[in-house]
Amino acid sequence: MRLGLGIDTGSTYTDCVAIDFDTKKIIAKAKAPTTHYDLSIGLINSMNKVLTDFSIDPKDVKLLSLSTTLATNAIVESKGGEVALIVIGYTPYEEWKFPAKLVYYTEGGESAIRSEEIPPDFDAITEWVKKVATDVDSFAVSGFMSVISNSYEKMTADIIRKHTNLPVVCGSDLSSKLGLYERSVTAVLNARLIPLTDDLLKEVKVAMGEKGIDAPLMVVRGDGSLISELVARERPIETLQSGPAASSMGGCFLAGKKSAIIVDIGGTTTDIAILESGFPKVTEEGSLVGGWRTRVRSVDTVSEGLGCESNITVTDGTDIHIGPRRVIPLATAAKEYPSILEKIRNTGNLSYLTTYQASRKTVKAETEVLQLLDAINKLNPVAEDELKASLDEFTKMRFEESLAKLEELDAVMRVGFTPLDILHVQKKYVIGDAEASRLGAQMLGDQMGKTPEEFCQEARAVLVKKAGEAVLKKLITEWSKSENLCGTCHLLMNKSMDKDRRYFNCTMEPVFPIVGVGGPAEEFLPALKEILNTEIIIPECYEVGNAVGAVSGRVSWTVEKRIIRKEIQNRYYVYPDGAAILKKDDAIKYAIEHATKEARTQAIRAGAKDPKIVVEKEDFVVMLVTGRKDYGGSNIKVSAVGEALPKV
Repeated sequence: MRLGLGIDTGSTYTDCVAIDFDTKKIIAKAKAPTTHYDLSIGLINSMNKVLTDFSIDPKDVKLLSLSTTLATNAIVESKGGEVALIVIGYTPYEEWKFPAKLVYYTEGGESAIRSEEIPPDFDAITEWVKKVATDVDSFAVSGFMSVISNSYEKMTADIIRKHTNLPVVCGSDLSSKLGLYERSVTAVLNARLIPLTDDLLKEVKVAMGEKGIDAPLMVVRGDGSLISELVARERPIETLQSGPAASSMGGCFLAGKKSAIIVDIGGTTTDIAILESGFPKVTEEGSLVGGWRTRVRSVDTVSEGLGCESNITVTDGTDIHIGPRRVIPLATAAKEYPSILEKIRNTGNLSYLTTYQASRKTVKAETEVLQLLDAINKLNPVAEDELKASLDEFTKMRFEESLAKLEELDAVMRVGFTPLDILHVQKKYVIGDAEASRLGAQMLGDQMGKTPEEFCQEARAVLVKKAGEAVLKKLITEWSKSENLCGTCHLLMNKSMDKDRRYFNCTMEPVFPIVGVGGPAEEFLPALKEILNTEIIIPECYEVGNAVGAVSGRVSWTVEKRIIRKEIQNRYYVYPDGAAILKKDDAIKYAIEHATKEARTQAIRAGAKDPKIVVEKEDFVVMLVTGRKDYGGSNIKVSAVGEALPKV
């Protein structure tokens, strides 16, 4: 038997599945609470549950693959190692900021025709590297025009390796796209993530050894493909958006569809991606994470603040609002703190503050912030008005500011009514205190003159419509290539979903089926069939779709070359190699052959077995001074794609 273990860290649970590679069947699945303060604990707990509860022989496990939020969370929370950045050949704009502890600028650099007239001062670089090596955990190097020719980056990296034992990252190794600033940021962020990723993978490897699992360890990249543990340690930035990518691949595997709209509804968000030919569509511009624009290819998703733990409120006695704030459901809070039931009955308040499920990390903040946290711990859970009444005048003066700080640090969570509470009221899914959920539905329903059951039914309809809007918006954005939809678009979307037949008919029907994954998918997404007029597929094991995607993906590696014709020199230059070739056909042949060799080598290093090669060539023209159009060059893209396991 050849088994694969897939593990995914979600906002609420960490899922693990075991897949039989020969039969393509899921033979085991388990969940464990996600431990945000140390992701390895939740990962190992879920893995242990699958191995123990289903009596799986560790020797049968031939592959273990992770989908992890580590990289994304670390960037958002400004975690990671200290980095020294060396920039070659340019002076950054004043507004350019880098996520590095130290930055060194040096003159020199290379141009588009590989002139090396101003080499960097390598002696000065060497002295600076020696001076700061003990103050940082890693180095990043980024050079002007390094996507055209990266020899100065490589020479600088060699100096760092010679005089230190620290990791070094070159911007040109991570991206072949133009974008000097974004490439530099990507290099620094990658360097920062190296120690964190190394620690996580070490913990998992130790756990695998203790369980007797002797198998490759792989990680999901942001584009849905897999990379080996070795590559993940070197290029952890590649794992940005690992979760949405895994949900896309999992939906593809479970539904048996190569083209589909994947809708992943989780605790905090609903993520929507388009799958074509077995891979999710990716954004070439790179992910925007924690305010930093990177040059990392990642799955092109839209995330709506709409999940099973999104806060539901009523305004003006008529309008139901869902999200985007994530809160602890009333049912969950009441199971942990039964006293909240009496508070709800006595006050009619549904919103409380608690430290339950909050971060366990030590809070470093001003005195009044710490005093407020202490007060919340004593009264846990507590409504805001009750909390204020317990404070001294000094702490009251900065209450809102201090509370916002605690929420920013994840030291405090809010409690409220959520879609999970709806499921408790309707007896669809009961894991907490259903009485607390019913009290919440009753009080919100009273504001609208509805019974708890009527309120829950109407709130479900609002959630489904918001999910439908998100799907249509994603499709329209993909078709129009515009992020901003006009008012008319929104009106037509609503007309279609509401079945409004006044004056004219308008129907928007997705051409691909919708595949739902994530815990709440079965309860909420089938209703999309009526408003979107399309097939809805909720596959078996939908609730662990991300973990399935973590182990069912393929290994893929892409290398790009650019040919530029230099008419004056009568040469065709191939970048980033810098090769100058007399004939166009020879230049194209050279670019494809070298890109193929590099792609195959890197794919095998990333874990691919017997990768297949796919070549794409796009020519571009230039306008001559005579007004005539002529061949300007070609963009060559070669991808090597292979399975993570050899076929038997």
